[in-house]
Amino acid sequence: MTLKTTAPPAPPPSSTPPSPVSLLILGAGWTSIFLLPLLTTNKITHAATTRSGSSTTIPFTFSPDSTDTKPYTLLPAASTILITFPLKGSAAAHQIVNLYNTTHPSSQPRRWILLGSTGIWSGDGWHSESSPYDTSAPRAQAEDALLALSSPSSPSSPTTTATILNLSGLYDNAARRPRDWLARVATSKSQLRDKGAVHLVHGRDVARCVVLSSEKREAAFRRQRVEDERC
Repeated sequence: MTLKTTAPPAPPPSSTPPSPVSLLILGAGWTSIFLLPLLTTNKITHAATTRSGSSTTIPFTFSPDSTDTKPYTLLPAASTILITFPLKGSAAAHQIVNLYNTTHPSSQPRRWILLGSTGIWSGDGWHSESSPYDTSAPRAQAEDALLALSSPSSPSSPTTTATILNLSGLYDNAARRPRDWLARVATSKSQLRDKGAVHLVHGRDVARCVVLSSEKREAAFRRQRVEDERC
């Protein structure tokens, strides 16, 4: 006799809202490899999401075209929300902030941190946060919208503040080793010399910048380029 077994069905999502946390990570990807241990070490309460969810993450997928609040009701209230995935266009920034705030009303200040890219700056020469950037780039438009929501003149301020961390080339000592992809940046020593410099940032430094940005009031309302050892 052959007995057929089937896996038990996945438990339904809990209708009880999760406990509030200090930091909510929307999109627990590569950055979380370094961020989660740091949060635990610093005793910072936190929660994280992934698309499908797991025993340690909450299922959440951001859809810029949806106004459904249900996915947001599964998220905990948090004083800082970190968005690790790209937002494209100003409407996307307005959508995610409005839907979260609608389902988690609070009179207390709430910090939003968005991981951006230094790719919004182009051309030769030295670039800083105050350098001109491509305002037509969808990611830059989302960043501008998020910063506008948190500006002192915005109706949502001072309950909403935002920081954009514009990251340069990400690396670690395992999956993202520079020696494995440096050849794609420059195919010869002369090309590498012509570049002058290749700016990178280690995952653990990104994690440190996230924690510092969540704690430092002066980090609000602006972009910060994160590269090499700068923060």
